[in-house]
Amino acid sequence: GIQDLLQQIQSLREAAQKDYNTRSKDLPPGERKALNDTIARAEAQREDALMKPVGDKIEASIKAVAGEKGLPAIVDAGIVVYGGIDITADVIAKVKQ
Repeated sequence: GIQDLLQQIQSLREAAQKDYNTRSKDLPPGERKALNDTIARAEAQREDALMKPVGDKIEASIKAVAGEKGLPAIVDAGIVVYGGIDITADVIAKVKQ
């Protein structure tokens, strides 16, 4: 589940930090920054790969709920000033199926 993914991400972050600490020990500041950027990019790509199935499932659930309710468009609740139908609970229920 999501808790397992979050734990995997935390482990990735800890491993990346250990890697940086080990490899940057004797580097000058400029090279440390470059190493940090490289490690951060690689770690972000791994996180994205882990989270992609979650995002895909959420998107599919949003589309399914919208179809079931006959909603032609879905917008983020933070954008709506007035009115609309909040489908958050329905989407969460669909994701959990």
